[in-house]
Amino acid sequence: MTAQWISIEEAGTRLGVGPRRTLELAKEGRLQSDQVVNPRTGKPVTRIQAGSVERFIAQRGIIPDPVPHSRAHNGAMPVVAESIDNGLETRRNELLDQTEALVRRLRGDDELRTTSAPPPHLWLTVKEATDYSGLPADVIENCIGKGELKALFIGKGRRGGAWRVRKIDLEQFAG
Repeated sequence: MTAQWISIEEAGTRLGVGPRRTLELAKEGRLQSDQVVNPRTGKPVTRIQAGSVERFIAQRGIIPDPVPHSRAHNGAMPVVAESIDNGLETRRNELLDQTEALVRRLRGDDELRTTSAPPPHLWLTVKEATDYSGLPADVIENCIGKGELKALFIGKGRRGGAWRVRKIDLEQFAG
């Protein structure tokens, strides 16, 4: 049986880390790696032995992050095109599922929407508003900036941030 080689990005996805950390693990000898020349670009490309990734995961008891930290493909030609194609298709499907879930959540029709216990005070920081409503912080801040969500500016450098949102306004907005 021949060894299967995968790209740094694929190894990072399986490990739940970025490409830089994957390279560090290979340089430390924790992952078996090899360098080959990309025939299209003529540049060296590092590849990782898939079995060493699986052994590393088993030894460490790693549970990969469902949203990998890896960045966009850097143009290096994958050594094992078949596994890369499958990985890209899987990643594409994951991104579509995440997008659909976010749209459902923003519309308010996500049946799995979870909220934390209501904060005991009437005015919430953006972080507390995020935890309470389940909406991402950037969505809340954008809506504050557009005037779609009422908020009080209490000044820069304040503990918890500069904005405070009334709980009732947030409930009406997110509801």
